[in-house]
Amino acid sequence: MRTTRLLASGSVGRISFLAAFATVVGVGCSSSGGGGPAPGKGGGTAGNGQTNTGTGGNGTIPNGQGGATSNPTGGSTAVGTGGGTVVGTGGTGPVTGTAGGAPVTCTNTDKSIVPITADGWVDKACNACGIQGGFYWYADANTGKTLKCGGAACATGKPPYSAAAPGPGMCISGTSTGSMDDWGAGIGLSFAASGGENSVKSAFDGTKAACGNITGYDITLTGNTNGIPIRIGFKTAEADTAISPFLTVADPGGTTLALSGATQIVVNKAVIPADWMSTDPSPADPAHLYDLQIAVAPDSVAAGKAFELCVTSVKPVINGMANGSGGGGNTPTGCNATGAGNISTNLDISQLGPNYGFHNNVNNLGSGSQSVSGAYGASCASMKVMTSGISSPSGNNAPASYPSIISGWHYGKWFGAYTQANAKAISALTSVTSNWAFTSPTGNKWDVAYDMWVSSDKGITAPNGNTLEVMVWLDYSQTVTTNAIGSKVGTFSAAGTTWEVWYGPTSSWHTVSYRRSPGSGAVSNFDLAPFLKDAVTRGTGATSWNLLSVQAGFELFDAKTGGSIDSYSLTVN
Repeated sequence: MRTTRLLASGSVGRISFLAAFATVVGVGCSSSGGGGPAPGKGGGTAGNGQTNTGTGGNGTIPNGQGGATSNPTGGSTAVGTGGGTVVGTGGTGPVTGTAGGAPVTCTNTDKSIVPITADGWVDKACNACGIQGGFYWYADANTGKTLKCGGAACATGKPPYSAAAPGPGMCISGTSTGSMDDWGAGIGLSFAASGGENSVKSAFDGTKAACGNITGYDITLTGNTNGIPIRIGFKTAEADTAISPFLTVADPGGTTLALSGATQIVVNKAVIPADWMSTDPSPADPAHLYDLQIAVAPDSVAAGKAFELCVTSVKPVINGMANGSGGGGNTPTGCNATGAGNISTNLDISQLGPNYGFHNNVNNLGSGSQSVSGAYGASCASMKVMTSGISSPSGNNAPASYPSIISGWHYGKWFGAYTQANAKAISALTSVTSNWAFTSPTGNKWDVAYDMWVSSDKGITAPNGNTLEVMVWLDYSQTVTTNAIGSKVGTFSAAGTTWEVWYGPTSSWHTVSYRRSPGSGAVSNFDLAPFLKDAVTRGTGATSWNLLSVQAGFELFDAKTGGSIDSYSLTVN
């Protein structure tokens, strides 16, 4: 845990940029027309284009833009090949549909993803979770005047698909107006639309999805928004006037920003800022969602800034898990099998079963109090932080505390199965694998982070000039921006995403910090070795230095609740 920190605070305007956008997504029929008894006859009326489109953004509260222009696979006079008993019916648009009777044709073989195709329609048969709806674009009246969708002028009812770079995917581009009243533009996806004529949108219960409990979404974005922030939100009400909870993520900056694997967008981390004084639902409820919305929000930047944003992949995350990595899931009951007691003394550390220690670590208290309780099982441990509020002294940028689970060294003492005798050099590490499910703290300033110590000497009793601290941030408060020690010196790719790299001095040692997008969830099979091997190349350290310890916990600067480590394990190889 570092002893100094640079803080930056920002303000956000009270703009309804993520209001509810599309009550009805304008898309074609949701599936092929059902043929008659095998071999079925197609419907007698030609199937045609999309129906019931939404309208474009025309006011201060944007109406949702209609989604797909895909044609329903309605009936034609051709003989069907399928074996349904219902004759396919036609659409109403100007383009003839395909023959009835065939099953839904899915272009994706991987059903764990939400398919993104030129017609913009997502059929529930083409993804394992049963999501069904359309992709659409939306914009405020002024930004919409010059907005392009898929490289061409945006059109009502046409999804913003582009096959060209930075796609393929749903893509928009435009220019900021410089007005705080213009909230920007975005790309949306409805979760539960009936499709067909008079399509009806309903709330989607992600907790009871066909694939399991959806806790978040892995989203891959490409493009360059010129420093304009991207906000990922979830529409929680059907009304167009409702404000939606959201998370702010980084500008892709001309390179791929992959919010995947260990960097997932967690639904219940999306919130409406408190100073907006909104009474709309917040945080987002995974059991009651209408749309996913990804917006470029230029209301706080100067006029004339160009932006381009593409959504190239959307993957539901089940119980914190995506393809076996990037999530921690629910707490295994075994992690709470045996209680290890409470610690209320500020700096005390206790053993947490045979593999870990746990630490209260209150070392910069301004106000409040804190205690921790620990428990463990055969292969994992847990810890709960109890506080009614804790903060650093006024004007002090260091955290008030870093309650944590420890594997190895802490100021000359060793805890758990990782000991001084078996401590490994960085060059000897093949993997440092961790599983960590957590409940984040609440309050103004906090972060959720690994804190690792590297040194040329296994026998030190305190950090010195030959010591390097390496932190990996998984989540942090957005109420007041909390920056890492020193300055940002670059980026680093690991665990399927891009991390900011910060480097700077802390007392007599240096700290390298890796920070991903806030609001991210738990990690599973998360390898810390790539971070350690990169950190020793940043100006302090060498691969011959030793990994002394790995700690996992919460830096609390100004917190209302302290959070909990619901399950945790670490394996050093």
